[in-house]
Amino acid sequence: ATKGKAYVVYDDILDAVKACSELNGVQIAGRFLRVSYHHEERLERAERELALQEQRLQDVTERVVIQNILDETE
Repeated sequence: ATKGKAYVVYDDILDAVKACSELNGVQIAGRFLRVSYHHEERLERAERELALQEQRLQDVTERVVIQNILDETE
C-alpha cells in the first residue's frame, strides 16, 4: 500500500488546532490518520521514525502470520 500525504493550510489557527485534535488517530479505510503541525526542521526526523515504526510493525505482522501457519500444520 502506498503512503499518502496531504498538507492543509488554515487561515485561522484555531481551525488548525481543532483539526489536529479531532482528526489525529481517526481510522479511514483501515488506516489511521496522523495529523500534526508541519515543522520543516522536524520533517526528516519524523519520516525516519515513521519508517522505523512501519518496519517494526511489518516484522511483527510477518512473525504472527508465520506462527499461525506453523500452528495450523502441526
